[in-house]
Amino acid sequence: MKISICIPTFNGGKYIQQALDSVMIQIEHVLEVIVLDDLSDDATVSIVESYQKRESKIRLERSNKRLGMVQNWNRCAKVARGELFSILHQDDRYLEDYVVSMKKCFNDPVIDFAYCDVRTINNSDEIIKDEKFSIKQAVGNQRLSSCSEPYVWDASTFAKNLLNGCFVNCPTVVFKKKSFSAVGGFDARFEMVQDWEFWFRASSNGYKFAHLPKPLYDYRVHQENATSRYKKSFKKYEEREALLSEMFAVAKSNQWVESKDWNKVRKTLFNVLLWDALEDLVVGRRRGFLEKLDYGDSCLDGFSSYPPRRIFPFIRILGPKMSSILMTLARRFSKSILKFA
Repeated sequence: MKISICIPTFNGGKYIQQALDSVMIQIEHVLEVIVLDDLSDDATVSIVESYQKRESKIRLERSNKRLGMVQNWNRCAKVARGELFSILHQDDRYLEDYVVSMKKCFNDPVIDFAYCDVRTINNSDEIIKDEKFSIKQAVGNQRLSSCSEPYVWDASTFAKNLLNGCFVNCPTVVFKKKSFSAVGGFDARFEMVQDWEFWFRASSNGYKFAHLPKPLYDYRVHQENATSRYKKSFKKYEEREALLSEMFAVAKSNQWVESKDWNKVRKTLFNVLLWDALEDLVVGRRRGFLEKLDYGDSCLDGFSSYPPRRIFPFIRILGPKMSSILMTLARRFSKSILKFA
């Protein structure tokens, strides 16, 4: 199957060259590279045009008006000519065997979408996290990260596990174009959880996901990217709460959960808020720490009585060093996200 690499951009001049270079080293395995620019006013377009002079497979598509991130992602499926397409973020990069490895996943015709593991890098290209999912439930007692072949999820199991959080990193995904279109694309109601919503909508309707347990993608975290900006916004929690409510309703109608499980699902939202608050405290943002606790108390029903929340006022007197130790211990001993398998 032929694959189109799509790169949605908006003022991505700082890192777009690295993104394109990561595709160029595997260009022979690619049908086309499409840069979908959403009216950048920096050097993004000129950089892409310089690459077009060197490689005929690179195509530049400019918007007539600002679409925003989600609609620009949906546009990828409309302009891609391949049976498969991926959405490479403008500040990220592929590892050199990404394309070949991910295309092989689709040798199994039942697979609609495939994703891989990631390395997280900073703005200096330093690896700050090598993320490999260790999900015992997927393959019995064997850790998924030790498998060399893609694991094909049962659709309903995949959907149920999403009730506990989004464990798929969106830009690692290769989409079967006809499946993406049939599901209906990303929901533009959301700005931060649109990928999570798509995975759930697809899997709850029987579409199959495959996980290749190999880091093939460098995901960059820096102050200017959307992830960092959204982390400072309470909209992140508002969207999560709305999405979890919708997902739970579907899960209940499919008899995957019972009404009593709602409190368990809401704990995922509580834990994200508490984790973000603790991170604020570790880096000295005490105002952010207190604002998050206040938001939870006033806007999230049941948050104020959630046992871990009760100890947080005492955590702040420990100072950043002790808080950092607590975070390290929490990461080490935290339970699997997969509680509904």
